[in-house]
Amino acid sequence: MPGSGDTLIQTWLRETLEEAAGCDAWPLLGPAGDPPYLMFSQAAQTDADTATLDGGAETLTTGTFTVEVYGETYTQAHELALACRQAMRHFAGSSGDLTIQNVLVVDSKDSDPVFEEGQNKPFAYVVELTLSVSWME
Repeated sequence: MPGSGDTLIQTWLRETLEEAAGCDAWPLLGPAGDPPYLMFSQAAQTDADTATLDGGAETLTTGTFTVEVYGETYTQAHELALACRQAMRHFAGSSGDLTIQNVLVVDSKDSDPVFEEGQNKPFAYVVELTLSVSWME
């Protein structure tokens, strides 16, 4: 359904990552091309209903996202990952109809470099970030 929480959170995540890293961010598998670029996917999602002061209820959704940062060099991949971590860590705020309660950087680690067939030098170096994002619509 257009405008659903998944669409809103994915749009927010993409825009925030692109602004932080200064390069394209794609959900799942983006178009092939030379690094730098980022790919992200949602690994899990849970909902928790909470009572409001006026007797209503709101749903707090928490999603776990994996962000793969691809750089031409090992250093570039780590610099872009650091920029993403700094932009995301403990972020809270609103974006349209979406209210981000908190973003936690759960993990940051090197992933296997990407090699093109027949090449000895990596095509891209990869840093994987794991984020926990809590939001309400």
